[in-house]
This record gives sequence, C-alpha cells and structure tokens, in this order.
Amino acid sequence: MKKQDKAAKKKRTILAVSAVGVLVLIGGVIAYNRNRQFFDNLFHLGSTDDESFIEVFDSPQNWACQEETLKSVHYENGSGYTRAVRVKYEDYWKRKNSTSTDHETELPKEKDGKSLTKINFQNEELWILNQDGWYYYKYEVPNGGMTDDFMKSVVFDCDFEETEEYECTMTATGKECESGESDYMDATYHVYITIQATTEPSTVAGWSYTPEVFSEYLYDYIADRTNGSDAGIDYKTGANENTKEKGIYTYAEHAGDEYPVYFYRGAVKNNFVIFNDICWQILRTTDTGGTKMIYSGAPDENGKCSANSTGIAETEYNAYEGKQNAAYVGYVAGSNSSYATTQLTTSSGQYANGNYYGNDVEWNGSQYTLVNTIHPTSKWNDYEDDVDKRYHYTCGTTSATCESVYYIIASRGSSIGQNGAVYAISLSNGDTLETVKQEVFNNSDGADSDIKTVVDNWFRDNMTSVASRIEDTVYCGDRTFSRGTLYGLTTEDLLYDWDGSEFGIESRSPDYHNTGNKPIVDCPRKVDSYTVGNTGNGKLTYPVGLLTTDEAILGGAFPVTKDKPFESNGEFWTMTPDGVGRGFNWIVSTVGSNEGVIGRSAGISLYVRPVISLTHTTKINGGNGTADKPFTLKWDN
Repeated sequence: MKKQDKAAKKKRTILAVSAVGVLVLIGGVIAYNRNRQFFDNLFHLGSTDDESFIEVFDSPQNWACQEETLKSVHYENGSGYTRAVRVKYEDYWKRKNSTSTDHETELPKEKDGKSLTKINFQNEELWILNQDGWYYYKYEVPNGGMTDDFMKSVVFDCDFEETEEYECTMTATGKECESGESDYMDATYHVYITIQATTEPSTVAGWSYTPEVFSEYLYDYIADRTNGSDAGIDYKTGANENTKEKGIYTYAEHAGDEYPVYFYRGAVKNNFVIFNDICWQILRTTDTGGTKMIYSGAPDENGKCSANSTGIAETEYNAYEGKQNAAYVGYVAGSNSSYATTQLTTSSGQYANGNYYGNDVEWNGSQYTLVNTIHPTSKWNDYEDDVDKRYHYTCGTTSATCESVYYIIASRGSSIGQNGAVYAISLSNGDTLETVKQEVFNNSDGADSDIKTVVDNWFRDNMTSVASRIEDTVYCGDRTFSRGTLYGLTTEDLLYDWDGSEFGIESRSPDYHNTGNKPIVDCPRKVDSYTVGNTGNGKLTYPVGLLTTDEAILGGAFPVTKDKPFESNGEFWTMTPDGVGRGFNWIVSTVGSNEGVIGRSAGISLYVRPVISLTHTTKINGGNGTADKPFTLKWDN
C-alpha cells in the first residue's frame, strides 16, 4: 500500500505487481517459464505414470476493493491413459521486497478476524475436499478429456481495513506523532495450486479417494455440472458480469422429474459440439433426456468452431406480400387468413359519441345484438376507459343491432376519442372474437411459414442421414394472448397507445411492467407444440425448429447483453410470436448480437439458425466443449 501524508487514518487498497509464473513438474524436472504473462490452464503432457503441476496466482497491480480476478484452473488429460486427479492450494500474503521462501513467516491471511481475500471455487460437488487437505475430482478423466474448473476467481474482499500506523510521544507542547508503514504496504497475495494426476491412485501413498467412472452420456455430463436450481435467478436482469451467472442451472419446476431440465446461462465457453460436420452450441436438455442445440456454423480446417455464426440463410419469417394477416404469425399458419381490419373514424360516424358499444354479442341467425352495452352521449373522456377495456363490439352506428358487427382491436395514437380513429375486425354470419381466435390462432392447419420452408429444405439436404440421432421433441410457438383486446372481452391491461395485442411471451418478458413471469420450457398448448409425431401438433416435416424466446431469456439474452450461450454475428429469428398490430399484422421475436431479445415485423429478412435435439443415447467421444476443442459424439449402435 502506498503511503500518503495525511493526518487521519484512511482505508487503503492493496497494490500488487503481477508477475505470473508457471512451475511444471514432470519427471522431477522443474521448468520456469519467465516470459509468459498469463497461464491458460491447458496441460498438454506426455505419458508419464504420475504427474504433478504447480500453478501460481499472483495478485494484479492496483487490485481494487471487491475486484474479482478470473483464474480458471483445471487439468486436461493428454497422457494416453485414464487419470485420477487431485488438487490442493496454499495461499499467503508476501511483504514488500521479501525474499523469504518460508510462507509460514509471511503476513497472516487474516487480521482482526477478517480475511483480505476470497477464493471462488467452481463446483464443490465435483471437487471433493478430503481430510488430508486435497480436493479430489469426482470422476476419472479419460484420455482427451478434462476436469471441470477447480477455482474460477479470486476476490479482494475488503473486509479488512488497512490503515497507516503512527508512533506518538508526549512532549511539553503536546502529543507528537510520526507516521509509519503497515506491514501490508505494497504486499502481494499469492496462491500456489498443486495438481496431481495418476493412472493408479491405489498405488500412490496418501491417495484417499477412488474416483467414479466417468459417464460418457452427454445428458449425464450436463446434469453433473449444474450450479443448482434457478430459483434464485432474477430474469429481469439478464446474465452479465454483475450477476456472475454463468454455467449450467437446473430448471426448478422440473428438478424432481425423471429427466430434470438443465440449461446453459451466461457467456459460457464450453457448450460447443460437432455433429454431422457442423458446429452447434448446447442450449438445454429436454424432459425426455435429450440435448437441444443451436446451429453455429461450419468448423474450420482444424476442426475448431466459432461463437460468431450468422446462420444457414437470411429470410423473412413470412413475407408480407399476400400474407398481411395475423394467421401467418404461426410457424405454420392458422386455417383462416381472410380476416382484415377496418379503420373506424369519428368523421364517418362509425366511432363517435351516440354510438352503442357492447361487451359481447348475440346472434339470432340474421343479425347481431350488442350485449351489456354502454352508450356515450356526453363528453367522450367520461367513457373512454370503459370502452378501451370492456366494450369492444360496435355496430358503428347509433343502433345496438346490425347484420355485421365490428370488434375493436387497436387504436391509433395515444388517446382514443381525441384523434377519433380505431381499428376493428369486421364480423358477419355469427362470427365472434372466439371464432376469430379459433380459426386464426388456435390451429396450425394453414400454410408453412417462409422460414419453416427454409429450415425444412436445409434439413432435407444436410441432415436426413443422421435423423435417427435426433429426437422428436417439442418446439414451441406460443400463441396464447397475455394482454390487449384479443386477450378477451374484458381487458384490464392494455398496451401502450392501445396499439394491438401481445402473445404469452410478453408476460414472461423481463420488461413486462418490470415484473415478468419466469420463462417456460413447457409449451402451454398442444396446438402450438410443433412436433413430427402426435406428442404435439404433428405439423413438423422434420425434427427441427428454432430457438424460442423463453430459451433465449433462460440463457441470459435479456435485457441487452452479449452474455448468452449462443453468440451471433447478426440478428436471427426465434419461432416465438410477439404480438398483433393495429393492421392485424404480426410481430415475431428475434435475438440480436447486441440488442438482446426484441420484436420485429415478420416481413424483414434476418438470419436463420436451426435448433435440433440429440437423443438421450448420445455419448461424448472426445473434446472438452470449447470452441477450439468441441465435443465429438458417439452412439453404441
């Protein structure tokens, strides 16, 4: 700590100079790498029977209070044999300019019962602390495999206040004090980490743990590495450097299932897979034990993947030409795409004082009668809120009966009655709001979307030879309404400017009145559950779909953040409907490289990134899940 000439005691920050070195002990020979400024923690070793390594953490220069310094430590097995691994560490504070090699004589790690530092361990269930002081890795490490991180970071905890020290004496003129330096001035913090690996732990003196056999199944590998339940995650904040949410989490509502659902969240770097000579990034597991992955481009000539995929193509979700109807919001459209909106204006008398507005209608075979009506005859503002929320049917006249009726779905502008215009669907022959919803949103009996056609053609041309390795899981295109006039006859929750209606994803979006519900992994309705077989709606041609917005939020892609497990070089489509606008047109959610999750008009061209789900029988053949060494896969038959 640097000395400052001040009369009062001040809280200090430890100043330390980084001088990271690596000691690698192989066959009794110690080699010191003097020029290396960081250690990447990847051990590439020969086939010696027993191996021991020492890694050093030195505190960085000007280590700030509560600053977290990343320090990833793990063992990678390149020995040619299966290994058992154990780790221990020793940490201490070193005085300025000290040359002592006796750590016991250095500064204490605690002062006045308070610790200066905190080591964050990655997963204490996978690294088992024994009474001998060693942390034993739970599983055998096969050749070509690696352990999970032992530690992930060190934090200068600031529980300890270091002050300048003063020597004071009494003189004839009073107390005189001379400042001095604390022992911790310019001290540095060090951690020595020893990693040992052996093929025969039973023959090593003092080795007190027998590792479990490593499960080759991809699902089991993911399950064993969960950080625990997501019950404590605040999905309104996204995953970022402040929340420190990074890794695998268990979806709490499925924790007790035969196959709990696990998902990747934050800027993870170990979810890459090569399958069918294509790079993928793992998103989550399914309730049938499968593993969902998103397309991440082609590997390079060295078999490495990239986190910056664009996709298989660019396309509109559904081109608007000839399809300007909300039926086309579905991955497969609804059966009736003939409904259109009409603008009702005050000047035409269709939307004005003196007209009747009903909460519901009755049909007698030839005409409609408005039910539970309101009849504004004075100042419009006295009725505006009631009409907005509860009285959406109107004949557009001063009568409460008519052969055809309007159902109001949206306004234009910020205040109905002031600008004098709304948008409505014209209904006849006994059709009602429920008829519209049934024919437009409650089935998938219409045409395939443009994006489904692109995805299907790509799968047909590239993936049919490996289709038996892909499970028929659900891809959800939720079209339940969460608010707006299409939600129901009484709508207490209107959109801003009353400009349409929103689907269910908006109620699970973190910006929904800042109280968004939790993102889901189960599709609310079978009609929106896209599958090949009859476990869902049976509307898929091949077992392939797109990312859902719920999955994107689970991964941390909201609000605006780059910390998500499926980075992209550009904005790409999800298969999640977002809303219906005033023109009965539609909006679909997308994921941007920097924007997070947003809604887009479905007629623009964006990237397409298919999603597939591997079967539960999928096994890991090699790799460690990083972009440089993606998992390779195998099956028993």
